[in-house]
Amino acid sequence: MNKLKKALVMVLALAMVLTCAMVTPVQAAGKLNKKSVSIYETETVSLTVKGVKSVTWKTSDKKIATVDKKGLVKGVKKGTCTVTAKDTKTKAAYSCKVTVKAAKSLGIAAKDISVFTGGNYFLSGRGNQGRNLCTGWKETREKGLQYMDR
Repeated sequence: MNKLKKALVMVLALAMVLTCAMVTPVQAAGKLNKKSVSIYETETVSLTVKGVKSVTWKTSDKKIATVDKKGLVKGVKKGTCTVTAKDTKTKAAYSCKVTVKAAKSLGIAAKDISVFTGGNYFLSGRGNQGRNLCTGWKETREKGLQYMDR
């Protein structure tokens, strides 16, 4: 009986040693390409998580910024929100603070748009800093739509 106890203790000790010695593969920690970002309304920025195969994206406020399933963030309205990527396997979360700034106006009103025959289009007005703006495009059959600086 004594020998049986010793053998059982040895087997259990060996099992414990083998269990502790087994190496479990550790997944590399993911890393978000940006911890914070500042964009204008309607502007986009792409977020990615390196070292992670599959993530789901979520925004804390869709009225400020949206995010699609590929991590493309689009500014909607002035404000701040958080975009989070969640690893579908480990459930680890990676967050990015998104600040959306109001879009800058060029100061061009509908009355400032001039359209001339012959396929020339011009916009004129005053920019934010009070400078006169005048730019245009011309359309030709040979080259299509081309930018013109006046």
